[in-house]
Amino acid sequence: MRKVILVEDNKELSSSIQYFLSLKGYTVSIAPTKKDMLRLMDNDFFPVAIVDKKLPDGNPLELLLNRNNETKIVVITGFPDSNEALSWLKKGVEYYLVKPFSLEELYIILERIFQKIEDERRKIILASQNPPFYIGSSKASQKLMEEIKTIAEFDVPVLITGETGSGKEVVAKMIHNIAPRREGPFLVVNCTAIPDNLIESELFGYQKGAFTGAHQNKQGIFELANGGTLVLDEIGDLPLHLQPKFLHVIENNYIQRLGDTKKRRIDVRIIALTNKDLLSLKKSGSFREDLYFRLSVVHIRVPPLRERMEDIPGFIEYYLQKFNKLYHRNVSMEKNLIESLKNYCWPGNIRELKNFIERYVIYNGKTPLPSQDSDQITDLNIPLLSIDEMKKILVKRALEQTNWDKRKSAEILDISLSSLKRYIKKFNLSKDSSN
Repeated sequence: MRKVILVEDNKELSSSIQYFLSLKGYTVSIAPTKKDMLRLMDNDFFPVAIVDKKLPDGNPLELLLNRNNETKIVVITGFPDSNEALSWLKKGVEYYLVKPFSLEELYIILERIFQKIEDERRKIILASQNPPFYIGSSKASQKLMEEIKTIAEFDVPVLITGETGSGKEVVAKMIHNIAPRREGPFLVVNCTAIPDNLIESELFGYQKGAFTGAHQNKQGIFELANGGTLVLDEIGDLPLHLQPKFLHVIENNYIQRLGDTKKRRIDVRIIALTNKDLLSLKKSGSFREDLYFRLSVVHIRVPPLRERMEDIPGFIEYYLQKFNKLYHRNVSMEKNLIESLKNYCWPGNIRELKNFIERYVIYNGKTPLPSQDSDQITDLNIPLLSIDEMKKILVKRALEQTNWDKRKSAEILDISLSSLKRYIKKFNLSKDSSN
């Protein structure tokens, strides 16, 4: 829903605008004074402000423009002055509307502004997507990027297939980020990570007393994703007995918790990921045909890294910057080494390349090249670390880099805040011990 702040002391006009715009899907907060305007804007962000320049406590425009925020301003006034209007427009006001005006005219202006905001946001998102191959030079990458931009705005299920480590979840995130429901939640569930006897209750939720141990009502993942995007990783491993119920949810947009008779309406976009051949699973009877066709309204194949080798230098540059920043290093890579990495087939795809660059930075450029013929590392000068030791190093570095700002650290590590807190406790980390 689009949010607007209306800075206007005329109660009748304010009420008319608020009611009219609410019918068009807008949420309008009214501020009759500058003081009310500041109070509301300190507690919430409003993409657009409709502002009367004459209020009981003065003109709010200069104050608004000096806040240096991203709020777009529409001036409404009963005292028009062409020179003044030109001055305000030069200072950044979007529109200058003279009273009396029609509410339909105001609505058209707001629609133009919000379309402009959306266009700007899409450009920023597309320009900042990670990793860089999504705006890379290879034909495979450009084709994939065009597919993402084309289907993002259409609210239909998407099936994303590709090899392990090829970036399927990143593609799902990109679709969500530029889709109309981007402000909603983005949840990822790995169908293989939840035991078969729990997956139904986790997805659909349950009511108190539904089974032994159900001591209170619990929302399922579908409800938690309401208004946003639910990504189901490894959809090919969804238990066969749950597939009809899952299909019913997609087709009818409601769920029923275990132990409950009430049907709950949901609004969720489903994106399914798999590295398996669902057509083969369908033929063998382990994946329902009707569910397959419902999920694959749009099908995106993420090409393996070996099909876009031209983008490897871009990946290398991106991950070198990322890990140099994380580990406070300044490690670079020679062109001949980059060329050598382009000749490797990368069976683990982007994930394998990312892990190699991380090791390369940690060991200051002294790490063995991946081998086509062997999974063994033969350079004995490099100490081997356990997974937990590596995790501890990563978590500690991120916390030190952000001065123990947990939210920023979680973003750097690309994990949830709750996961970060578990690692801090597990590794017995504290701010004092980092100093």
